[in-house]
Amino acid sequence: MGCAQSHKTLIDTKGAKNTNQQPHLELPKQYDVTLYTKCLKGAIDEGDAAYLLRALLNCDEDQKKDLNNSYSNTHGQSLLEQISSSSTKYNWRPWIAFISELLLSSKHKSSMMYIKSLLDSDPISESKLVQVLCSHGDDDVQAILRCYEDDTGRSLVNEINCKFQAESAEALCAFLTKKEEFDVSPSDYASNLIESATDNKLFKDNRLFFSYLRTVPSDKLKDIFEMFLRQCQRDLTVEIEKHYPAGIVQDTLKKIVSVIRNAPLERVNRIHELLNSTEDDHDVEELCFLILSPTLGHMTELKQVYKTTHFDMLAKDIKDQTTDDILKIVLLHAVK
Repeated sequence: MGCAQSHKTLIDTKGAKNTNQQPHLELPKQYDVTLYTKCLKGAIDEGDAAYLLRALLNCDEDQKKDLNNSYSNTHGQSLLEQISSSSTKYNWRPWIAFISELLLSSKHKSSMMYIKSLLDSDPISESKLVQVLCSHGDDDVQAILRCYEDDTGRSLVNEINCKFQAESAEALCAFLTKKEEFDVSPSDYASNLIESATDNKLFKDNRLFFSYLRTVPSDKLKDIFEMFLRQCQRDLTVEIEKHYPAGIVQDTLKKIVSVIRNAPLERVNRIHELLNSTEDDHDVEELCFLILSPTLGHMTELKQVYKTTHFDMLAKDIKDQTTDDILKIVLLHAVK
């Protein structure tokens, strides 16, 4: 069975024809690397982005590695190279190639890839970078830093120092290059934080805010920020607003605090916003990363927090608000 034939013969009972916009082809019932390689080749040659993404979503990480190797060995080009060519040829929306790369990369490389795209954008969105980086646990952050340097030959910390405003860079880089010196209880740290805020020394003199970002493990920082909120009856972001004028630095520092204190809530709120702006390609890429990334947390938790916060199922909102059929398939598959 030839490549194109393998792809075309897997048609549903309605017998609808393949188009770029309406996915009607069924996937093979069982994973077989040879058959999947043929099917993907047919989909790429015919410009069937929907089938391509459904096939990739249907594979686990080991199967995708297998498929990558099989495709390169069989066709002399990597899957991503051929997807890029098809994207140009068939004028796919840019996020189709983005999702393909996200799905075909290892979990830390996929995060690194998105971070790199944000750093390369003009203007740079400090808020988006903070959302991604501060949502990760300390071990994942270190893996992403190594992956970035291996892939680009540059230090992610140096890149942020060069491209962010000074105090934004200081805060985020303190979080990224953490040297843990956590030697007392979170309540003691919270008390020191409250005292420093009372004396107006959080961001000057002893600069305890930056010191904590640099030395306290992320999970303990979350607890400390929560204790500050409960004991002071105000969020740490209020202290940031007192010290910094409205602008990028204030927004970045507030985002760092908010994401560290409650990353799942920040994530679902941003997803909820982005579901209303799927006509913008950059917004779609951000939306897909926040839902598809394997390093940002469990899907079960994401769906629970979304429902609790927005009083509806994430899948229902995706179905109701996403107008692009291919995007709808990808997102619904991810949250099923």
